[in-house]
Amino acid sequence: MYRFKKCIFIAPCLLFPHIAAVGYCKREDYDIAVELLKYFYKNEINIVPYPCPEKILCEKKIKSFARISGGKNTYLDFGIKEIAKEITNQIIDEYMVMKNMGFEVLGIIGIKNSPACGIGTTKNRGTSAEDIKKFAKNWREIPKEKIEFFKNYKVEEIKEDGILFELLKEKISIPFYAYDKGKSLEENIREIEMRI
Repeated sequence: MYRFKKCIFIAPCLLFPHIAAVGYCKREDYDIAVELLKYFYKNEINIVPYPCPEKILCEKKIKSFARISGGKNTYLDFGIKEIAKEITNQIIDEYMVMKNMGFEVLGIIGIKNSPACGIGTTKNRGTSAEDIKKFAKNWREIPKEKIEFFKNYKVEEIKEDGILFELLKEKISIPFYAYDKGKSLEENIREIEMRI
């Protein structure tokens, strides 16, 4: 049986764009997912998506992963910390298993400014946990202006890691890279290559 010897953890929304917050999933994100798969497999690197803390939290609390934009502060108020701890332990366990099996773990890819998966920077927002609950049931009917309002409502970029990555950095020493959706796929790949 043939297996690639290298692995990289990756934010699940890079491979499954539909799980991102409402207003953040674009048609071209699916093309990027395909190109990321091609890039990593062409370079004989296994892709290991980790669970999305925001998605799991919303599925548990509101029975839907469709959500408006929230900040780190929003998700902390909504109770994401325990889920982030569970996912951290799951990633650490998987990392240890892969290392013991002889795989080389190249690093972990998060998302720039993500409330959970941001590396180095994240954002706080004026959105509340109640706002997320309110709009979850009718997410298909939210007007574009309202989606844009929540994406930009009292946004403050802060120089902190996202909730999940704060916990991960305390427990694991591997390269971390924040995929920047404001940059091209090619720019992100070049920067990933410099880190791994």
